Amino acid sequence: MILPSGGRGRAAAECSFDARSPLPPDIPHSISWIEKQSRAIVRRDARNPRSPLAKVLAGSGYSIERTGYISNGEPSRYHRTFRAIGGMVDLRLAQAHPVDAVVPAWSGPWPRRSKNYRYSRRYGYVPYRAHFVSRSPVTDLTIDVDVRVRRVIGIAGGVESGEDLYDPLPGHCPLRAPPRAD
Repeated sequence: MILPSGGRGRAAAECSFDARSPLPPDIPHSISWIEKQSRAIVRRDARNPRSPLAKVLAGSGYSIERTGYISNGEPSRYHRTFRAIGGMVDLRLAQAHPVDAVVPAWSGPWPRRSKNYRYSRRYGYVPYRAHFVSRSPVTDLTIDVDVRVRRVIGIAGGVESGEDLYDPLPGHCPLRAPPRAD
């Protein structure tokens, strides 16, 4: 794999944080509205040939199997159990095929008093790009969407598809270690 250089021997991607004010931690709409917006954003990105989702689909048709919402687990003020920042869309591909692409991904937020909190302050998660490789044919995908910024923030193999490699690209911001399963 060849990575582009940013000049003067630096990598093209460097870790930087967004100093703008944080986005709202909850969306004041119903879950059905969030799911509808998520489906519309996925359809828009699937039609755009320059989007990472279109590159992963590689011209294959798809159908939307399930939708849901992404929550941080904190209580909501808007007649829901939990706060919602976006939606989750499960796609079934019409033609299964292997995947080798750079995709958006996200990791959980840093604690407020942590020295790395600034990387997750704006969105409530740490965005990064990952190299997604699956040598076996991918039959389904899980797409995460941040409805607040109308952007696909995560593309991964679905429940029935495996991933041979899903690693962050060099130059990403510090990520929290996943919780240990005891």
